[in-house]
Amino acid sequence: MRCDALLRLTLPALLLAACATTPEVSGPPDYTRIASQHLTPNGRLIVDCVQEAIRTGHFHRVSDADTELIRFVCEGAPARAMFDGLADRSREIGSEFAFEGSVYRSTTLVRRNLFGADYCRRDGEAYSCEINLNVGEFLRP
Repeated sequence: MRCDALLRLTLPALLLAACATTPEVSGPPDYTRIASQHLTPNGRLIVDCVQEAIRTGHFHRVSDADTELIRFVCEGAPARAMFDGLADRSREIGSEFAFEGSVYRSTTLVRRNLFGADYCRRDGEAYSCEINLNVGEFLRP
């Protein structure tokens, strides 16, 4: 299957799953389809990164004891655009930090470690971003 066909088949599901939450509820589940909205410019930066990761084959399984993720890694122009796009948000929430000679900007504040964090990194003139998709136990071997 060509990468563009794979992308057309998987990207909508990936984006919906990435934003899904499962709060505690009582009673039967409501299976009504959730309405979508137009993607924001920042959302487009994420999609561009995921597309580049799929195009180049830079996606992997990442897991710990109770979480299964697919990590998409982009580099080059999409990563630089997302790194630059994170500047204001990182400044607002304090999610820009330096580590081992690189500058990182994450979409949320890193609390304990980078597991599951979506972030971009600049090392000199090289840029990379990691976007994680939480898919649950379905991904377990």
